[in-house]
Amino acid sequence: MPNNQSFGTFPYTIQSGDTFFKLAQQYNTTANDLALANPGVDSNNLTLGQNISLPMTNPAAIADIKGGPLRPQISGVVRFLTHREAPGFVPK
Repeated sequence: MPNNQSFGTFPYTIQSGDTFFKLAQQYNTTANDLALANPGVDSNNLTLGQNISLPMTNPAAIADIKGGPLRPQISGVVRFLTHREAPGFVPK
């Protein structure tokens, strides 16, 4: 995996048949954005098991808010959703 994972990306492990073009189609991004998220990765020489960063399209965050209207409390950890988990995601 690239040492400095960029904000707005999530890790992905290269599988058989993966190309930047196929991954871009699958994850609703562009091959150019994949290249920008993975400086130093040769898109023409991907290897099985290689870790890369996939850019997230419109990342969303969720938080668990508890309590009443007079004493709201935010608890837990805010986590970023992948595009597949985000509300309104429609698979292609």
